[in-house]
Amino acid sequence: MLKSFFDQLFSRMDETEELLMQQFGFLVDVYGFQYCKTDLGNYVDENGKLLFYGPYFAFSFYNDSISLNILYLEQRKEYRITITESYCSEQAYIHHGIPVPEQYAEHLEEFSSELKNALETGVGIPVGEYKQAGYRLKNGRLVVPEGTEEIQYRDINPLLSTTGMQRVLLPSSLKRIGPRSFFDLPELKEINLPSGLLEIGHEAFWGCDSLERLYVPASVQQIGYSAFCNCTRLHLAICGRSQAPAAWGSDFAANVSQITYQSDKVPGDEV
Repeated sequence: MLKSFFDQLFSRMDETEELLMQQFGFLVDVYGFQYCKTDLGNYVDENGKLLFYGPYFAFSFYNDSISLNILYLEQRKEYRITITESYCSEQAYIHHGIPVPEQYAEHLEEFSSELKNALETGVGIPVGEYKQAGYRLKNGRLVVPEGTEEIQYRDINPLLSTTGMQRVLLPSSLKRIGPRSFFDLPELKEINLPSGLLEIGHEAFWGCDSLERLYVPASVQQIGYSAFCNCTRLHLAICGRSQAPAAWGSDFAANVSQITYQSDKVPGDEV
């Protein structure tokens, strides 16, 4: 299990790198990855505010297109794994990588097998549940591929709820967001609604209370009941309209922080 492995790994810091190579050395030996240990200093949030004193280390296995980062915070004896598109010594970049869920990464043999398969087949997002068709990570965002016209709950919600990804980029081709697609994702902080979107299903963003601003493009014709309900920090800007159509219902944006109508504004893919 991941926990028992890491308990062993970080209880003997002088042997840490040797133990890491035993588990992940195939990346170097077989696939030509490079390895680097980085001292990240103190643990800070995305605004640079100190949360915990170091040492805080990143043990990274990387090539030109992917980096597997094993993070360890000595003060709290905590560890986690993230996946980024490239190696970087900046803490914020590593934190914005895709976190590997502990319940999946506990099975290290399966984890290694999935990673090997991803390297052989060129899957964009490499491990387990990240094998969504064409989904990839770019600049800290989960990117849904161009050509996608509809998103349903099953396509994206389990992925986001499992990984805790905070930023999503939707394609300009998107026409419909299905019911509950982003339902109850309190860690979701940033998403765009593209300027060709036609429909937002019921409860699509219910409970996304970390969202702070969202533009609804003028192209949207239908919004289902409670679509933005309980997004308590959200400033919702409805573009191209002076008021909401009756068909949207009175509760489509219940309990949002603010809602404004911008009849003269037709934005592009604003976030």
